[in-house]
Amino acid sequence: MKLNKIVYLAAFGATVVLSSCLKEHDTNISTEDFSPTFLSLIFPTGNSTVNSGQQYFSNAGLQYSADATSATETFVIKVGGAGTFGSDVTANIGVDATKIADGSDGVTYELLPDSTFKLETPSVVIPAGAREANGGITFYPNKIDPTRAYVLPVVIKDAQGQTISSNINAIYFRVALKNRYDAIYTLRMRLEGWADYGISTGISGPYPKEIRLTTNTASSVTHFTTQNNTDLQPGFTGGPGVISGNTQFGAASPEYFFDNATNALVNVKNTIADDGRGRTFKLNPAVMDSRFDPDTKTIYAAYMMTQTGRPDLLIFDTLSYKGPR
Repeated sequence: MKLNKIVYLAAFGATVVLSSCLKEHDTNISTEDFSPTFLSLIFPTGNSTVNSGQQYFSNAGLQYSADATSATETFVIKVGGAGTFGSDVTANIGVDATKIADGSDGVTYELLPDSTFKLETPSVVIPAGAREANGGITFYPNKIDPTRAYVLPVVIKDAQGQTISSNINAIYFRVALKNRYDAIYTLRMRLEGWADYGISTGISGPYPKEIRLTTNTASSVTHFTTQNNTDLQPGFTGGPGVISGNTQFGAASPEYFFDNATNALVNVKNTIADDGRGRTFKLNPAVMDSRFDPDTKTIYAAYMMTQTGRPDLLIFDTLSYKGPR
């Protein structure tokens, strides 16, 4: 799977709107003098045309499918100021690892590993008289660990002595991954085997609020119930043929594992350590077609929750796609 988008790393023109963004600095033009020709980088997306520099750290997020093999972003370097360059200028683009701690969102980021991206144009030539030139970077989403928080600060390293803005010269690429199962779902559920413990059995019904499945690895999702705002296994109270209410099971949080080649559900694991009751999850061996249907984005999951001293609780879930998470 390949994805293509356009990302702009651009130079500011001398406008009143942008003058408040460029502070006085020995590598900046004066905020009162718009005549020099200079370079700076922007990332116009969403509600902002800036998205560059530390003050826009959170505005350069990218999101890909976790099983995408590559995703190419095109960036543009533009010339700002009143004029253009009289001869070709080469801008060298690179990663500035010192900027990984620039965020103010409370997240501790790691530098995106070299093996997960390729700077296609480490040098970009701005032709004489031109005001922009294109470059590119390719990410490899299926090589990125979705459980880690990564950032890739990309900057103009140098431009043959030409002025480069110091505070509008960093695009903080933050890559977020979602696998194909990651989404918001409605849940219809049937339980079997625990009628003696006040749990509904033999009847299916809709769970009151949506279920959010969140990417944990490229082929697995964790389970969050908005009815209770927890990651615990949901259930129904009642008895044979009766649903009297909804509940959840402590020390039991399911993670679904799929085979990306076939979309089959191949395992369900409990993400919570044993609290002494021995609660685990496993697939129901009597049901052979637990799966994700890519056409309808529906998940059919038949699995079991074990507990020491009790029969297995049989769980039959139908998760119907509602929308992206």
